[in-house]
Amino acid sequence: MIKRLFAVLVLALVVVISAHGIASAAVVPDELRISFWPEYEDSQVFVLEKVQYPADTPLPVEVKMAVPKGATLRWTGEIVGTDASQDITATPKVNEQADYDEVVFTLTKSRTAQLEAKWAGLKVKGKDRSLILDWTQRYDAKQTVFEFRKPSEVTDLKLSEPFGQTSPSASGREFTETAPLSLAVGQTVNLNIVYKRSTNEPTVTQDQSQQQQPATPQSSGSKSDRSGLVIIALVVGAAVFIVFMLARKKSEDDEEDVGNKKSTKQAKAGKFKAQVIVLVVFAGILVAVIANAVMNTSQVPSGSNCQQNQAYLQDGVDAYKEAFGVYPTDLKQLLESKDGKGPFVETVSLTCPTEGSPYTVIDGVVQQASK
Repeated sequence: MIKRLFAVLVLALVVVISAHGIASAAVVPDELRISFWPEYEDSQVFVLEKVQYPADTPLPVEVKMAVPKGATLRWTGEIVGTDASQDITATPKVNEQADYDEVVFTLTKSRTAQLEAKWAGLKVKGKDRSLILDWTQRYDAKQTVFEFRKPSEVTDLKLSEPFGQTSPSASGREFTETAPLSLAVGQTVNLNIVYKRSTNEPTVTQDQSQQQQPATPQSSGSKSDRSGLVIIALVVGAAVFIVFMLARKKSEDDEEDVGNKKSTKQAKAGKFKAQVIVLVVFAGILVAVIANAVMNTSQVPSGSNCQQNQAYLQDGVDAYKEAFGVYPTDLKQLLESKDGKGPFVETVSLTCPTEGSPYTVIDGVVQQASK
């Protein structure tokens, strides 16, 4: 009986490690497509990255994408078809690197991953606009394509190689893209886009993508992940309880034995109890691992990272806009409830912990104010 229960607990530990380890062996995607939409919704650059895996890729598969340093995630998930309402939101984990941010999430239903972010990479000086980026390939892809969406009322547009000529799409929007590039990991491509624009009005179209579903980039697990962990914890707890009851009954039976067999029974009981102690210690370690994993799936940032706090507040601002149709003018509004909606963030510091400067919201964008 002890050996069987021990085997069950070992199997449970394997399940936990497998569920929270790498979802699938590294698979090289067929294509990585990075699209830049300057002055879309506001003065920032809307960055859309899409990864397409082969049709026979086994699921689930772990996706890793790189975004420019300082970019704020708006949405990550799985593209199911042409109807955006059917797409599946995925909870990402953001790993900060020296000169870029790594975004990691898992595909479970589709083989097309998409990431949407905002990036303050557009330089504005009067009518002059410039978007300059040294893109370094961080992960393998059979081919990489860069795409640029031309804002309205643009003149003197100049695109560096490897961009081609701008041409209108079926919807009337103008895009230009590169030919498929075969880039090795670590290889850098210089992207330079320069143009003039006399208006500061953003380019807004009806093709809103998944921006209405803000991501929570600092979370490392979903609600379903936590539910699975809780179930495993309950199974382990039940197994430990059964072991204790069996051990207690065994001990009571041994105490009833008399005569010459008493010492033999006591010896066996002692061995049995030793096995139970080992089993309980093992189960305690397993439960601690599960409890730690559950605790680490909190969607609220720790508060010690300025960029994470800012991204979390930005998601709250976007949710506020979706709920009421206007952006908040004070970040404290995110902590309040109104008309049965909200709060939109949990308690989080409104001051950057490393620089001491407060956060503010201007035209729907969370920024650090001057001290």
